[in-house]
Amino acid sequence: MSLFDKISSLITGSKPEKREPENVSSSVDEAPIVVVEDPTQIKGQKPQKVIVVAPVINKPTKVSIKRNTQESVAHFPTKASVYGDIPFEDSNYSKYRKATIMLPEFDFYTGKKCDQYDENSPEAQTIKELNKWAADKMGEAMIHEKNKEFDKAAAIYEELVHHRYWEREPYRRLLNIYNKAGLTRQALSIVQMANAHFRKISQEQEARLLLLAERYKCKAYAEKIIAEGKDLSYYDGLFFIYRSSLALDHDSDSKA
Repeated sequence: MSLFDKISSLITGSKPEKREPENVSSSVDEAPIVVVEDPTQIKGQKPQKVIVVAPVINKPTKVSIKRNTQESVAHFPTKASVYGDIPFEDSNYSKYRKATIMLPEFDFYTGKKCDQYDENSPEAQTIKELNKWAADKMGEAMIHEKNKEFDKAAAIYEELVHHRYWEREPYRRLLNIYNKAGLTRQALSIVQMANAHFRKISQEQEARLLLLAERYKCKAYAEKIIAEGKDLSYYDGLFFIYRSSLALDHDSDSKA
C-alpha cells in the first residue's frame, strides 16, 4: 500500500482498492522503429520502419598556408658608372669645400672658440645640409644592401662618388659590390679614382693645417698630428680640418 492510500484510508475510513498492474500490450508482430547509420547493421526481424541518418563527423578545417620557401635572390649590377658626368664645380664636394674655407679660423692648438663663428651662418648651414644629404643617401643604400638589392645600392653609391663625396665609406662599399658582381675592371677604377681624390684632399688639408700652425705658433704640434696620422676637426666638430689617410686598396671590401 502506498503512502497516499494509507492517508486516504485514514481520512475516509475505507480501504483502498487493490489495483492490478496494467498489462501493456506489446505485439511481437510489430517491431520497433529503428534509427541507424548503416542499414546493414540490423540483425534479426526486420523493423517496422528504419530511419537512416548520416553520421556527424567533426573534421578539422584545413587552412591552406602558403609557405615562402624560396630564398631572396641577390641582384647585382651588370654595369658600372664610376666617373659620372657632374662637373667638379657643380659637385657637392665643391660646395662643401668652399663652405669650410669660408668659415672663420680658430686657434686649434688651444681649442679656443672663434668669436666670429656663427653656427647659423650660411656656410655652417651648407655643411650641415650636405652632411645630411650624404647620411640619407648612405642609409637608403645600406637598406638596399640588406635586402640584397645590390644594383640599387650601387646606383646610390655611384651618385655619392659622382659628387666626389669626402668620406671613404661609399667608395669602399661600391668596391665591394663591384667585386661581387664580377666587375673587376670597374672595381680597379674605383680604387684608382678614390685614391687620387683623397690624396688631393689630404694635400690641401695638410697645407692649410700647416698654414694655421704658423699663424698660431704651433707648427710642431701640427707636424706631430700629421706624423701620427691623427684627425683634427673644427672646434665644434662641424668638419675635419685634417684627416688621416682615406686611401683604398683592392681588398678594402673585407669589412663591408
